[in-house]
Amino acid sequence: MKKNVWYRGVMLAGLLATAHIANADWQKTDTLNQYRINDFAVSGTNLFAATAGSGIFLSTDTGANWVPVDSGLTDSYDMCLAASGANLFAGTNSGGIFSSSNNGASWTPVDSGFPWVNLFYQVNSLAVSGTNLFAGTEYGAGNAYLSTNDGTYWTHVDSGLPKKAIYSLAVIGTNIFAGTPSGIYLTTNNGVSWTPIDSGLPSKTTIVGCLAVSGTSLFAATGYKNTGSNSAGIYLSTNNGVSWTPVDSGLPSKTVSANCFAASGNNIFVGTQSSGIFFSNNNGANWVPFNSGVTSDDMGAVASLAVSGNYLIAGIAGKVWRRPLSDTALATPVIPYNQNTTALQTKLRVGASATMQAGIKVNYSLASRCAVRLGIYTVTGEKIISFDQGEQAQGTFSVSLPTDKIQAGLYICRFQAGICRESILVRVMK
Repeated sequence: MKKNVWYRGVMLAGLLATAHIANADWQKTDTLNQYRINDFAVSGTNLFAATAGSGIFLSTDTGANWVPVDSGLTDSYDMCLAASGANLFAGTNSGGIFSSSNNGASWTPVDSGFPWVNLFYQVNSLAVSGTNLFAGTEYGAGNAYLSTNDGTYWTHVDSGLPKKAIYSLAVIGTNIFAGTPSGIYLTTNNGVSWTPIDSGLPSKTTIVGCLAVSGTSLFAATGYKNTGSNSAGIYLSTNNGVSWTPVDSGLPSKTVSANCFAASGNNIFVGTQSSGIFFSNNNGANWVPFNSGVTSDDMGAVASLAVSGNYLIAGIAGKVWRRPLSDTALATPVIPYNQNTTALQTKLRVGASATMQAGIKVNYSLASRCAVRLGIYTVTGEKIISFDQGEQAQGTFSVSLPTDKIQAGLYICRFQAGICRESILVRVMK
């Protein structure tokens, strides 16, 4: 359930304006002709893609062009990738784990220690923690393994884990997190023991399909491989999984699962099963669609995301797309302010709509009396209109700012109530 949140006596409400920016769209690069692109990995300036049936591909130009790099692989159904120093690791659907020390030019199996070498075992996730490499598998293969020597030998480390698959792994310092069909588990001792961390998650049987780290924040997507009603959602923990909070404002309904994450600076991106890509620059308090340029004919399940150089890379329905990270500055409705205030519970949200005839309409509510000021600025910061409302009592208000002095285009609407400030991009239409 979405909650109204109060911040220093101010709550801003309304529908976030959507800005369509020319020349700020997704661009399709080489089509790998796959049903699914399972995973990406970045090693320096090299970007690797693991496909659902044609092995691994390499791009040295942030996803613009790709070449196959699969010599030595005996299973082309690569499920996951991880880079550790000069080594690249690939976990496959039924051929185990492979290692490459020459950017994928050749691959060598690294299976020693697994129980069923040369038999079926599916590797779902790989994660690097310092010099340690963790692998999460289907339960039939034992589900959690650790290598301390670049995959030369693996040790089974599953004490405390449920006897089920591990779908995803994530690392914050020495904390290793595992997403399973029965919630999230944590080890702080390199897998010697695992403990459940599910306070705030829907239930102890929550399916967690993917995890992501952004700074010290841990994100979890629930509902993976589960099409039941109200099964999907995104949750945030800022205390290493001690507690979880739902963060879904702006996302599609809870019947749409999130498949993957990527992080860059303050931005966290999420790819969904059927509604495209969303991003947040405020730790998930608000999510904004980031799909401009991907037509409905091209849109499919977003199976993988990565950040390479100055681009966000996406695997969408077997095709690789990329978009400049700088586009987030144009599309974001939130410009954070005063983030370290102790009373801050979540970022503010500004509601605005605009046409040349009706002007720019801003809706807001005040929890207590304070002074209110609004302004319209160009995207380069030049002030166009300033509108001082003076002090206003507690209540809900709506104000229309005239647009007779401006042309159609993209502008920044700035709102200040007491010490609280927020901004939103608004596109004025003819």
